Order: sequence, then structure tokens, then C-alpha cells
Amino acid sequence: MLRGQASGVVGQDGRPFRIADSWLLILAAHPLKSTFVLALLVRLINIALLTHRDAFFAEQDAFGYWALGAALAKRETFWPTLLAMTDRMPLYPLLVAGIQHIFGDAPRAVALVQAVIAATTCALIAALGALNSPPVALIGRILAALSATLIVFSTQILTESLFLFFFTLMLFAGARFLLRPTAGLAVWAGVSGGLALATRPAIALLLGAAVPLVFVIALVQRRSVVYYQSSSLTSQGGTILPCGLSRW
Repeated sequence: MLRGQASGVVGQDGRPFRIADSWLLILAAHPLKSTFVLALLVRLINIALLTHRDAFFAEQDAFGYWALGAALAKRETFWPTLLAMTDRMPLYPLLVAGIQHIFGDAPRAVALVQAVIAATTCALIAALGALNSPPVALIGRILAALSATLIVFSTQILTESLFLFFFTLMLFAGARFLLRPTAGLAVWAGVSGGLALATRPAIALLLGAAVPLVFVIALVQRRSVVYYQSSSLTSQGGTILPCGLSRW
């Protein structure tokens, strides 16, 4: 607690209350919000320092996603491009197309949207760590918010930021499912995994391995047969549905 004195604001122990202490209190009281704000601020500063268009296309794949987005953003080429897309998963090109449709030929706009997505991912990482212990959450959120790799990838026209968001969301829902299994959490984890799969196919094997894990968890938690069967089916349905919609 704080009390005011003529000499200034001091703590209960009589020592001066520094501004740094107030920031620490804010970080402790609002860990997820503070993680999001810190991660977003760092990424926005990084984007502001990128003055050339080529800075958003550091890898060759970025040009391919940008071209797909441009084709999907036009009504006359949307369906031919989407139906002919066999070498890439469709969710990220559709996101790029939506941004191009709104903002035009502006890769910086994609980077700004991805900065928000990446900052949300950092908050999810903090929440995931908090399920274990506060020290783990503190280390995880700092590493995620200040990770040079994540900061750089959030500025590139690549799938990493969107994929990591859905993947982390799936892990968070799965971790909560481990603690207290419910059909809702199974669907949450399944849909998140399906959207991650619709972004990058590398997660397919992990999703397949997670299906029998639902049965094991239900048995360990001593749930009824009907319960863990319904949880497994809703998880599988949640995973397959967005993938089927994305591939038509």
C-alpha cells in the first residue's frame, strides 16, 4: 500500500516509491495485457524502422504469397486462383488477399496486422506458462516478446506469425483440456489445430497423434465412455471442418 507524504509518495516501509516499482506492479497485476503491449510496441518500432519495401520480402516465398494475395484480392481471378492452389495451404494467402483488398499494394499493412497477431501469440505463451507456474510465465513472456526471430518473422510476408498463433492457441486449449477435460475445450483445440493445418501442413502428424491422447486423458480422469468418445469426435470434427472448408 502507498501513503502520501509532504516529501512525496513513499511505500509502507517508509522508502520512496519509484516509478520503476509502479511498472513492476502493473506487470504483476496485468501479466497478459502487459505482455501484449510490450510485444506489440517492440514490433511496431521494428516496422517503423523498415523504410524500404524490400525489407518485407527478405525471402523468395514472400513474393509468392504476395502474388497469390494480389490474385485472390480481385473478383475475376479469385476462384481460378483458389482452385488452382495445390502447393500452398490457402488460409494465409486469403489473409493477405483481404488486407490487399482493403489497403491495396501495402506490405507494411500486412506487417502491422501480423504484429497484432504476434503480440497476441506472446500473450498466449504467457497464459500457457501461467498454467505451470508464475516464474515460467514470466520467463516465457519476456522471451516471446523480445525474441528477435519472432520479431523479424512478424514483418515478413510469410506464414510463420499466423501459424504460430493458431498453434499456440491449440496448445493452450490442449493444456487446459489436460487440467479439466470438456467438450468445449476439445472443440477449441481441434478448431485451432485445423486452422493451423490450413496455414501450414507440417502440423498434420501432430494432430493425428493428438486424437488417441484424448481417449487416454479421459480414461485417466475417469470420465465415462460417452464423455471421452464425444470429446474425441468433437476434437476431430473441429480439426477437420476448417481444413475441409479451406480446401473445398
